[in-house]
Amino acid sequence: MAISILSASSNRSALSSFFCHVGLLWTLKETACSSFLVEPTQGILINGQFPGPQIEAVTNDNLIVNVFNSLPEPFLISWLLLSAISYYWSSSYRNGIQQRRSSWQDGVYGTNCPIPPGGNFTYTMQVKDQIGSYFYFPSLAFHKAAGGYGGIRVLSRPLIPVPFAPPAADYTLLVGDWYKANHTVSMHLLRLVLLFFM
Repeated sequence: MAISILSASSNRSALSSFFCHVGLLWTLKETACSSFLVEPTQGILINGQFPGPQIEAVTNDNLIVNVFNSLPEPFLISWLLLSAISYYWSSSYRNGIQQRRSSWQDGVYGTNCPIPPGGNFTYTMQVKDQIGSYFYFPSLAFHKAAGGYGGIRVLSRPLIPVPFAPPAADYTLLVGDWYKANHTVSMHLLRLVLLFFM
């Protein structure tokens, strides 16, 4: 469910100097799901979707994402820049949505406490001076192996010129692994292997 709250106008193109708040309400659920030609396994869905809903924003928008955790274990979301893959080919590595004055919203264990089962947390961040493709994903307990991730697209404001022609179309392609075993089973197996070698 998406709620768009504009402080000045309902026309996004008229928002040259006004802020826009993009409010999202997410509910996490674990359910049996399957991929093409693969046995069903437990997956994490956001609002009944896998992958999760795509966030559409314009630079300088304020994102407000209220996450309700209906999972049987704690959950935490991290926000990442898709071009981070270029780390292996480039020396310039940028890690995710810049958290200016909101580092506790980053979704990394230690800066955020996990959302307890049955609880909720509201992530609030501004996508200030950022354009491009990002993605969000769970950062605890092998949850990413079960889903709970999705795309973020941050567009340029109409008054900010970009040095290239607008694209003919935009597509978000998310690639992930699909495991036969439940993510909790995989996590416990890995712990046993680590204990064996320690």
